[in-house]
Amino acid sequence: MINQLESLLVELATDLQKFGKQDTAKFFLTTKENILNTKNITDLKGVLEQLMSSGAITQYADFSFKQEALFNKIYEAAKVYKESL
Repeated sequence: MINQLESLLVELATDLQKFGKQDTAKFFLTTKENILNTKNITDLKGVLEQLMSSGAITQYADFSFKQEALFNKIYEAAKVYKESL
């Protein structure tokens, strides 16, 4: 589950970087690192909640259809992971 989420975050960040959206890509890479490095369950749930509530970024950063689809997969994976904690 965490591996799928990590892979999706990297895939989205890589695609964003290809389109010059460096700051947005950095957000997703930083979130990935926070997920991997956060050991406290309460803090981890907070990181996942922040990720799940960042959907507006798809409009502000003018995501492509592919990027939006990846974000939707990330949202679902984060939701499932959070519920499993």
